[in-house]
Amino acid sequence: MVFYKNKWSMFSIIFYWILSIVMILNYIHYHLSTGHFGGAEGGIPLFYEIIFSSIQVVDAVYGFVAFMIPPLFFSHECIRQRITHCDYLQSVRLRHKKTFFSPLISKQFKTNFIIIYFVFLVKMFLQAILVHLFYSPFIFEESSSYLTWSFTINFSTNSFINLICTIVIIPLGYAIFYSFVFSVGLFLKRYIIYLCSGLLLVIISLLSAMVIGGISPIIGYSICVLSLIQPGMYTLLGETISHSAWVVFVYPAIFYSLLTILLLIIRRKMDLKEGY
Repeated sequence: MVFYKNKWSMFSIIFYWILSIVMILNYIHYHLSTGHFGGAEGGIPLFYEIIFSSIQVVDAVYGFVAFMIPPLFFSHECIRQRITHCDYLQSVRLRHKKTFFSPLISKQFKTNFIIIYFVFLVKMFLQAILVHLFYSPFIFEESSSYLTWSFTINFSTNSFINLICTIVIIPLGYAIFYSFVFSVGLFLKRYIIYLCSGLLLVIISLLSAMVIGGISPIIGYSICVLSLIQPGMYTLLGETISHSAWVVFVYPAIFYSLLTILLLIIRRKMDLKEGY
C-alpha cells in the first residue's frame, strides 16, 4: 500500500500538522497577551514549555489526539488488511523466505517508522519556526542558564545543541513507540481496538511506570513512554536516573525496540504455523 494514495492517511497527517500549528499559536497568543515577550534567551523557554506543558484544556485535547491519530498515518490500513485477510496473497507469495520477520510486515514496519518520524520531525520544525517568528527570536548561549536551572536533565547545556537534539530525538521516540504499537496491532482481532491502541498503551505505560518506578527507577523509566518522547523533561516520582537526557532516552528506546522485535518474531512464527 502506498500511503500517499490513501486519503485517510494523508488527511490524518495534514490534520495533525494543522492541529499542531493551532496549539502552538495558541501558546504564543497566550504568552503575548499576558505580557511575556521572551527573556534573555528569547523564545527558547517557550519552545520547551510547549513540549512539556499539559495544564490547559487545549493541551489535554491535543495530547489525546496526538496519541490517537498516529496509527492513522499508515499502519491502520496494514492492520485492517491483515484482519480482513486482504493481504493474504501477498503474504503467501513471500512466505517461502526464511527470515525472522514476515517480509511483508517488515516492509510495512519500515514504511510506518519513516512516516511517523517524518510527521513528528516536521511538527518540531514548525514549532521552532513559529516560536522564533511570532513570539521571540531564539538567542543561543554556550552555557544556557535556562537549561541549567529549569531542566536538570539535558542533552547539552549549549542551547543550540540541545535544541537540535530535541528536534531530532523526540520524533525518533515517537517512531519507536508507534512501531511498538504496530507490533501489538498484529495480534489484535478488531480494527477499532487498534485505532485506540496508541492511547491505551500510553495509559498502561504510565500506570506501570508509576507502580514499578517506586521499586526500581531504572525499570520505571524504561517502561515510561514519556522518557521516550519527552527525554529530560519528565521525572518519574521525583526520581532521576541520570542528569543526561541521552541516558534517560536510551533505556526506554532499548526496552521498546526489544519488545517490538520480540513481538514481530512471535507473530512470524504464529503465521508460519497457521499457513499465513
